[in-house]
Amino acid sequence: MSRRDDPPTPGAPTPHPPIPDPTPDVETRLSRLEAANARIEAANARLGTANARLARANRRLRRALAVAAAAVGLVLLSGQAAPADRPAKLTARSFEVVDPRGKVRARLGATTGGAPFLNLLDERGEVRAAFFVAEDLRPAVLLRDASGTGRATLGLEPNDEPFLRMNDPKGKQVWAAP
Repeated sequence: MSRRDDPPTPGAPTPHPPIPDPTPDVETRLSRLEAANARIEAANARLGTANARLARANRRLRRALAVAAAAVGLVLLSGQAAPADRPAKLTARSFEVVDPRGKVRARLGATTGGAPFLNLLDERGEVRAAFFVAEDLRPAVLLRDASGTGRATLGLEPNDEPFLRMNDPKGKQVWAAP
């Protein structure tokens, strides 16, 4: 018996290296492709879930904005009948609504160009929601976070097509429709 370390016997045939079996290589590639496909499917599922969450958030935002606009309209249009000693019409360049402590919480007015606006302020006096008609007569609603960054805008484009834009905390647009 010869050991592996023994030199080959003279005149004996030299062994050829084994021919590689292509099956493991194909199987390896196939398993890699299947793993990549599984990762792609998982990412696609996550994107679908995120898209569904954004769609739900969009619907909730639309409902909330509709309710807020209706509430503002009701507040502005409703009221008690004025006593006979009060004027039937009140005219001013702007109106401010204050809370019980005297802090301004809402401001209704017009820009120097004549475009109307309604700003709703937080307890620090910062505008958190703005309803306005731009100088070019396009209506819009702007929602700001506590730091004052515009986070959501709903309005009409110049061609009267509606739009909705969402921004991250730094003000960078992260989602828009259309």
